[in-house]
Amino acid sequence: MKDFNKEKDFFSLGTLIAFRKANNILSKKEALSINKSGLTLGQFAVLEILYSKGPLTISDILNGILTTSGNITVIIKNLKRDGYIIQIPNPKDRRSSLISLTENGISKIEEILPEHFSNIKDSFSDLSHEEKKLLIRLLRKIK
Repeated sequence: MKDFNKEKDFFSLGTLIAFRKANNILSKKEALSINKSGLTLGQFAVLEILYSKGPLTISDILNGILTTSGNITVIIKNLKRDGYIIQIPNPKDRRSSLISLTENGISKIEEILPEHFSNIKDSFSDLSHEEKKLLIRLLRKIK
């Protein structure tokens, strides 16, 4: 039988369970809010990153949000279909294009963000500013 540090392993497991529970709570709350707007979480993530960073390549969008390359194609197609984004030539590289928000896309994300930020604030309201900073530092240590 393999020798292991039971206490260390059980604390790691307990940490993982607590992390997953917290993630599930936050994900469900976020999904409820976003889905009310008629968007999927992936669509919201694309609109949000474009709103905060401006026009981006699909590769830059992929690096900034949590989705797969196969899924991003569908997300982009549906957002274009719904008039929230357009593809424009990339002035730095004529071989690629940039994805940019339309006025309709800007209106949509600005409609959703106030409730989204309110939900985030509410989710972390029991934590002090210092506790939030500590949580961020701790989560960044996870490999």
